[in-house]
Amino acid sequence: MDRAAHRRCRQPPRAQDGADGQPQGAGRSAGLFLFTATRDAHTATAPFLIGSGGPPRGVLVVAPLMTWQGRNPVDDDGDGFPNLLAAGQPVRLRRVLGTPLPAGLATLEAPVFAWLDRGGHLYDATTDVALATGAGPKLGGHRGVLLAGDETWLPDALQRRLLAFVKQGGTLVSMGTGALRRSARLTPRLRLDRPTAPADVDLFGSRLAPVRRLAEPVDLTNSKDLIGLFDGTEGLFRSFSVLEETLASSRPQTATAVTPDGRVVIVALKVGRGRVIRFGLPQLPSRLRTDADVQALMERTWQLLSR
Repeated sequence: MDRAAHRRCRQPPRAQDGADGQPQGAGRSAGLFLFTATRDAHTATAPFLIGSGGPPRGVLVVAPLMTWQGRNPVDDDGDGFPNLLAAGQPVRLRRVLGTPLPAGLATLEAPVFAWLDRGGHLYDATTDVALATGAGPKLGGHRGVLLAGDETWLPDALQRRLLAFVKQGGTLVSMGTGALRRSARLTPRLRLDRPTAPADVDLFGSRLAPVRRLAEPVDLTNSKDLIGLFDGTEGLFRSFSVLEETLASSRPQTATAVTPDGRVVIVALKVGRGRVIRFGLPQLPSRLRTDADVQALMERTWQLLSR
């Protein structure tokens, strides 16, 4: 017997969740969903997105399909070895994705979408591939862009469009780490190839340290806030053990939260007429359900995105 169902990622997904027989998230509701198919004792689950399908809403939320596939250990050329962008190999975007689900989906992208849905926030959803190819919602008509995961590889043309979007007054928020430092070519046949090594600085001129796991968790404290990023919080974010430090920025820093020894982790930058906010905390999305200060930080971030 074959069964199939789709459901919204209101909770972090598990790769072995079975089909529940009842589709959730009806109509033109945007969001991240899981499609599950079951045959006999075999189950497969894959993520997919639905855009709003209507006029542009204020914020565009982008899922990192290029990163998901770039890290997806699938052999798509028949040589017996997985094709991975990190190994310098080309990858096909039209290939199996899911079971297992993309690494980090349950702790990064899924909690972000779940927080948006719990709060009733209206948004458009798309993928970086759709943005690059001109399918679905466009940057135009939106005030903010929320990168929901690790945007590790993006074509140069799309990176230039994101930079222009911010310089012209938009707000961009990056939830992931290692983002916007590498490029890859997207071919007309939807292959990613020619991946580059990480640049010394990211798209917005920041020099970042490698993601670091600390021996002991640390608290982050608000040290500067010219834009009210930390309004509604205590200005203290407790017990984080994985950090991506901002070592230097060519753009003015308008808000920062730092470790006890002064390392900048949460940072907002002024870029042209717009702004960029980078959290540098891969553990932050998983705290969106339970940590009041993280919830308040995200709510204030949403307000800045929506202006």
